[in-house]
Amino acid sequence: MAGIGFELRKVIGAGGLGSFLRAAFSGIMIVAGPWLFSIIGITIIQRSISQVGGSTILFTATVIYCYGWSLVIYGGLHFIYTRIVADFLFLKKETKAAGALVSFLFLILVSSAAISIPAFLSFEVQVDHQWLLKLSGILLFIAVNSVWLIMIFISLLRWYIRILLIYAVGIALAVFLVWLLSPTLGIAGALFGFSLGHVSIAVLLAILAFYAHKPEDAVGGLRSLCLYAVRFWRLLLTGYLYYWAIWVDKIIFWFTRGAQIDGTFFRLFAEYDVAVYVANLSMIPGLIYYIIVSETSFYLQLRKFLLLLSSGTFANIQRRKHALLKGVNANIGRQGMFQSIFSLGLIIIAPVISAAIGNGETTSLVVRTVLIGVFIHFFALTLMNYQFYLEFFTHALISSLLFFVGNAAFTLLMAYDVVIFLPGAGYVLGGLAAAVYGYVAILRSGRHIDRKILAKASGV
Repeated sequence: MAGIGFELRKVIGAGGLGSFLRAAFSGIMIVAGPWLFSIIGITIIQRSISQVGGSTILFTATVIYCYGWSLVIYGGLHFIYTRIVADFLFLKKETKAAGALVSFLFLILVSSAAISIPAFLSFEVQVDHQWLLKLSGILLFIAVNSVWLIMIFISLLRWYIRILLIYAVGIALAVFLVWLLSPTLGIAGALFGFSLGHVSIAVLLAILAFYAHKPEDAVGGLRSLCLYAVRFWRLLLTGYLYYWAIWVDKIIFWFTRGAQIDGTFFRLFAEYDVAVYVANLSMIPGLIYYIIVSETSFYLQLRKFLLLLSSGTFANIQRRKHALLKGVNANIGRQGMFQSIFSLGLIIIAPVISAAIGNGETTSLVVRTVLIGVFIHFFALTLMNYQFYLEFFTHALISSLLFFVGNAAFTLLMAYDVVIFLPGAGYVLGGLAAAVYGYVAILRSGRHIDRKILAKASGV
């Protein structure tokens, strides 16, 4: 993502409010385009389409399940594909990265269809146009998985305005189709329009990606997947544990406290689900700051340090290493101050947020707890990214494991009334364990990073 950060820095460097807004909106779409798109869709259905009335819960559940399970099922593959793209970029083999995208997309499309078709065909929902509802759920799950994958490849490109326009077109199409179809087709029409908006984004992004870089050796992408999954098994496992860590408390609440949606296997815990879904958007400002400021600064310091290893004196190497670690501290502090402005502001107006979302089914206390969890999660995530840069894969794996175990264990205790019931508390504690461990691991292992790199280069 550092490449994206440098490009957005250039946009801001052009000066003027227009340049700043261009960089900010581009960053938002790259960081959270799919997530933001889904929030807009849910809001439109719940607040603007009176014709679907009491069926909005089915729409919301479908969107949440498609997004949640897309990450739980494919999160590890996302991490592996990111590594493959990064290596091809380093070797200046962009066409091979495009070829890998073809093979990964094929794998995603086939497996997504294999998962979603029997799942949605099992529905026996008492709504009009049930067949359209099932088709829409299948399309949405396939499109969401495709968009996540293509957005990884988009790091190759520098056409951020075009990417922004593609999202704008997709959102506008979804809004129009929901407005057009829901009066006559009900919830099935609304979900179909929303799904087609996702499909249009996936198709347009794929066209943009393959227009920029013609695919080469698509079959080799599957070979790379197998080789990288074996070589970087810790990265693969980290991806799965990380996304399970984010979703495990929601899944536990679904099956212990949640309500069944008639005719489906869906279960939702309304007090928590929508609050989490919306509160996660509070992370967007911090992630944009991280991409544009923190990550680019860290990348430059790391690059200088690595170059110095081959020719610098021992004293200079040590100075550069300490500057690198000091930079991590400084970046963490600055981005923390930046993110805290937004998080604290939202925590203060939590009663307003709780009244505006979820039809009054959540509370301000839950919203505040989740916002604190998202704030801590932001640090755990950025620290994990630093670990990936430094190739501290074992530490990243342990961080994600702590996140998962902490969240799952405390949530289970709450679900069965062993401890005080406060939805989001497990998320807070798990994220805190991951963030603290990640920070300490970077500072401690970073002291010996020069020796580790030199030992690895010499084959020791």
